[in-house]
Amino acid sequence: MYWQSNGEYLAVQVDRYTKTKSTYTGFELFIIKERDIPIKILELDNKNDKIIAFAWEPKGHHFAVIHGDGPNPDISFYCTQAANTSHVSKLTTLKSKLEFYNVDELQTIAAGEYFMATDIKRDPTGRYVATVVTAIHEMENGFQIWSFSGKLLCKLSKDHLYQFSWRPRPLALLAPEKEEITRDLTKYSKYELEDRDASNQMTEQERMKWTQLEEEWAARVAKWKQLNDHFG
Repeated sequence: MYWQSNGEYLAVQVDRYTKTKSTYTGFELFIIKERDIPIKILELDNKNDKIIAFAWEPKGHHFAVIHGDGPNPDISFYCTQAANTSHVSKLTTLKSKLEFYNVDELQTIAAGEYFMATDIKRDPTGRYVATVVTAIHEMENGFQIWSFSGKLLCKLSKDHLYQFSWRPRPLALLAPEKEEITRDLTKYSKYELEDRDASNQMTEQERMKWTQLEEEWAARVAKWKQLNDHFG
């Protein structure tokens, strides 16, 4: 089972049997915060692919699955917010290499090398990625830190490195009122629109007032000219 970091989704890996008694693996995704906790189904294009790893985007709606056999498995990206309410939307599939991929624009933004890497660890904020070579290999032990955009920030060699872990990011200590404001930003944007409309209306009223004053002034000037011509 794989929980999303905010507890909004739960993915359960399920082995299913076919009529020929062979098995294939899929996923059931539980949408925890929706009414009646609906379930979405994910089946790989190739049902015989071996599932190697599954990971959620930090605090997001996307997830990735590494699947396939051999030294070069595939990496597929999915989004839970699909138009089809019962199935998950597939975004794209990549071959296994270090690529920094924008799932919103569906394009690769950077690529790098991770020679002999045994682990890839994303930090809780989603801003940094570590590629790690542990003591499974007798050489090249250490790690590299990358930015979310694929820029190599640092590289450190560390003999006999057995494990790499990011420190958990503590929750912000916001007062309940501020947390409510953060959740309701969309609702408050409605009032901003109303304020903007009121400001535009005030500007229109001022414009009409100035137009009226200009017309009154023009009428006074015309009357003065008429009197001046008459008594000239």
